[in-house]
Amino acid sequence: MCNILNKIFNKKGAVFGIDARISLILISIASLAIAVNKQSLNESRKIKDVTFNILELEDLVMDSYKKNHLNDRLLVTGYSAMTDTEKKELWQGRENLYKDPWGEDWVIKGFSSDGLALQALGHEIKPACFIIFSAGADGYHHINTGFPATNYTDCVNNVGLPTASGITETSDDYFYKFTTVGYEIELNKDTSSRLENIQQALLNYSQAQKNIRVNYCNDLSASAANADAKCDIDTNGTYVQAELDNVNYLPKSTLDVTAAKYANATAYNPATLANMESLMLLLGLPKSYSKDLIGRTLQYRSNVNSVIAAPFVASFYYKA
Repeated sequence: MCNILNKIFNKKGAVFGIDARISLILISIASLAIAVNKQSLNESRKIKDVTFNILELEDLVMDSYKKNHLNDRLLVTGYSAMTDTEKKELWQGRENLYKDPWGEDWVIKGFSSDGLALQALGHEIKPACFIIFSAGADGYHHINTGFPATNYTDCVNNVGLPTASGITETSDDYFYKFTTVGYEIELNKDTSSRLENIQQALLNYSQAQKNIRVNYCNDLSASAANADAKCDIDTNGTYVQAELDNVNYLPKSTLDVTAAKYANATAYNPATLANMESLMLLLGLPKSYSKDLIGRTLQYRSNVNSVIAAPFVASFYYKA
């Protein structure tokens, strides 16, 4: 009897052992599922993070570019050659952006369009093209970040970058390309506005100067006007108001070496920034108009056609 009970007890023990193991297995499977789900959630979070991080990086790269334009370190030095201090400065202290969400270094390529004849809104532009790479979860760059693009045109035309049909399941890389064309267009809108303001200011100034001269000469006696070089422009000894039409009432540029007569003999040298600032102040404009937002300096000529009698034509534009 005891033996039977022992056998029954042992069997029951065996049964309980199996149940326990099954329970442990089920618990283990549940734990694994939780771990997998947690890992999946973490990975999903990182995929979301890399998307937003890249967009944040674009904003910071653009901030740097707006300050330095074609002298930006990303274009001159290259991101990989920048010091940690320079990178931190670029990322404006945002430590979460120093690495991608998987803890790997970003790869950033920048290409200048310097030397290309590109225009927007009738003005020359020199945009840049940037690409930001992340190696993704496996830390390996399936996309060759040393791709054959060597200039702005290659970058814009996706030279060396994969197409949608070239992506495989093992390619977990991320890359984002953008150009500064939109920013350049906005800058040129401001440049166009400045030039329009300069044009109107020059017209107002020249008309005001002519009115002053006409009033001055007409207020003199005939004999005084005949003897005044400001009035007797052709120096024949007789003042006639029509003579005043052949005076250049625009501010004089040092580039005019003709014998044209100016209402104001002060000459402004477009090669000297201080002179252009003084010219803007003379016209009642901010001296900051001596340069546009890109940093190009105002160029000014008061007698484009090199004539000594009206009409006098001026030119003004910004040049790097």
